[in-house]
Amino acid sequence: MSEQHSQTDDLLSSLVAENRATRAALTRFEATMAQLSSEQRISAEKQANAVVQYLSSSLPASLDKSISREVKTSVVPAVCQTMDGMCSEVSKRLEATEASVKDSVSKMTKSKALIEAVSQATSIAVQPHVTANCREILQNTLIPTVEHICQNLFLRLNESFSRGTREFVHQVQVYLEKKSKERVDEMTKNVRQSVDRHLQTSERYMQASVRNLQESLAIPDLQGPIERAVHEAVQGLGAAVHQSLA
Repeated sequence: MSEQHSQTDDLLSSLVAENRATRAALTRFEATMAQLSSEQRISAEKQANAVVQYLSSSLPASLDKSISREVKTSVVPAVCQTMDGMCSEVSKRLEATEASVKDSVSKMTKSKALIEAVSQATSIAVQPHVTANCREILQNTLIPTVEHICQNLFLRLNESFSRGTREFVHQVQVYLEKKSKERVDEMTKNVRQSVDRHLQTSERYMQASVRNLQESLAIPDLQGPIERAVHEAVQGLGAAVHQSLA
């Protein structure tokens, strides 16, 4: 880089020196022209103007060519070389910095204190928003939904319970009526059987009493009518009892 800077400085110095020499030549030429006669001065002025025009037309072109040539041959390669070196150095420094940053970040991520600090800061920062959002969700969405579901559930349970209760009561009533009827029928049957047995016993007893009475009285003609009367009376009593039980 120092050599390239020195070459550039030398080029600029040579250009400045050449410009100064040109100006000095023009100054000397003008001084010489001042000493000549008017005719010579006019001729010299014409020549000077021609020289000036020539220099003005030729010098910039030569300067441009010289500068372009020097820039192409010296400045551009020097700048490219300098930029390549700078890019290489910057790349190396970036790689070293990247490795250092990765190492530092890795150590920081493994640091328990840092993790706790970040977690605490995050929880402190997020907790109000999370609490507000949860409260809003609970109040606006979850609680009304749960209330609606519970109301529907309670209505269905109430309907199911009422319907089940009515069915159960009806079944119990049917069962009790059936059992009561069966019990009444059974009791009626038992009573009828008891009455029949009692009537049969009473009839036999009365018939035996009538026979004993007939034998003691010795009235054969009254035996048949008395037995028929007793039998009819017992049958009438049994029919009356059966009718009352029915």
